Amino acid sequence: MLVIEISQIYLDLVSNTLTTGDFARYAQCMMLPLTLTSPHSQSVVTTEHELRAGFDRYLAALRSQQVTHLIRLAEQAEPIARDTITCDYVSHVLSNGHRAAPPHKSRMTLSLQGGVWRTSAINNAFFNSSLVDPRAPRPPPNLIQPLTITAMELT
Repeated sequence: MLVIEISQIYLDLVSNTLTTGDFARYAQCMMLPLTLTSPHSQSVVTTEHELRAGFDRYLAALRSQQVTHLIRLAEQAEPIARDTITCDYVSHVLSNGHRAAPPHKSRMTLSLQGGVWRTSAINNAFFNSSLVDPRAPRPPPNLIQPLTITAMELT
């Protein structure tokens, strides 16, 4: 299977965990520690408790915007090691067929751990890391885009 195909299957899987609220499956998609980087901060999620708190905040943000679809499309993927893939993708956040947020680009790093692809890092130009890490500094209010978290895995 090509790395772009692995990446797309993975993006679809994680999008589903986020729109259905399936934390157990979402947690299986993440590698801890998980590094989250934005132009305003970098944070590291180190425990399942922190991951759960971030997931719950993100899910609340999705629900407050009545998000029905989170469509993420892999644009480019490359193997950077035998057990590591980077993927650039664009996210589309929809509420009943209408945009709930502007499309945004991100980059994820997938790492193979125990035969399972897991997200080990996310770099998002618009990411509001305070949604997933309460220790992260909050960006200025005019830069907060609450619907741009991405973290995932493939089995």
